[in-house]
Amino acid sequence: MAERAGGEGEEFSFFDGSGLTRLALVSPQAVMKVLQAMAAGPSREAWWNSLPVGGEDGTLSRRFKGWKGGVVRAKTGTLSHVTGLSGYVEAADGRTIAF
Repeated sequence: MAERAGGEGEEFSFFDGSGLTRLALVSPQAVMKVLQAMAAGPSREAWWNSLPVGGEDGTLSRRFKGWKGGVVRAKTGTLSHVTGLSGYVEAADGRTIAF
């Protein structure tokens, strides 16, 4: 998907397909390209509905409780003592911002 979204080979390295190894690497640029492509693509609705909502469900059920900003839809990624978060937030002006 990263290549179809415009990612370059040096922006990611998949080692064994599980995503559970430190040898699997994805640059922030590649993540943003995938997020933008999915938000604009034909599977947008299915993709959007698959993401946990901050403060409500999935891996975000305990995050963003009491958050006064827009709705957050994102996925977490975790390695020992490190957590990443990528997804979308709805801005006050109605725009959807990928992060």
